[in-house]
Amino acid sequence: MNTKKVRILSIDGGGIRGIIPAVSLKYIEDYLAEKVPGTSLCDHFDMIAGTSTGGILTALLLAPNSELPNRPLYSAADALKFYQQEGFSIFNGSKVSNWKRLWGLRSAVSFSPKRIEALFAQYFGDTKISELLRPALITTYDMQRKHAYFFTSRENTEVREFYLRDVLRSTSAAPTYFPPARINNVASHPDSKEPMINLDGGVLPTTH
Repeated sequence: MNTKKVRILSIDGGGIRGIIPAVSLKYIEDYLAEKVPGTSLCDHFDMIAGTSTGGILTALLLAPNSELPNRPLYSAADALKFYQQEGFSIFNGSKVSNWKRLWGLRSAVSFSPKRIEALFAQYFGDTKISELLRPALITTYDMQRKHAYFFTSRENTEVREFYLRDVLRSTSAAPTYFPPARINNVASHPDSKEPMINLDGGVLPTTH
């Protein structure tokens, strides 16, 4: 009987509250690095999964370093720094914005996606989800097909392949914060060319 343990790190969403798991992950990585010098957090898990801001953390922990094969580009400390430096400008829904929406002075969407899209392009470039260092699962909601859609790093890339920046734009498209993400499957298969329109992975369909 195979008794090998499978270690899965699952990271919840929550916008700027992603700084809380980021702090915890840095603490864990520092602790493990003392026990096993030279290792990163991703070395201690068989799979990482996340939704919304948890998906962003998943990508930061697993993005490959092109100059150091099989090593991560970012550490858990870098992930925490991302939230410390950029989190407020990306995720903060101020009381002023809420009052403006209440009185009809603002649309239901609070933030332009340009800032977050620029950051994803800066941090991840043209990295594809299949290039992540460990099996990964990042959740979204497919608005066209009305069901959950799971981006994974272990797909048939001839049929399903996505830029990591687009995956993150999808999983972080929280209603009232960002507009839905319109992204493209960049796989070569002819049936993959229809654009997708996705929302934050925390969105649940309405039941009737």
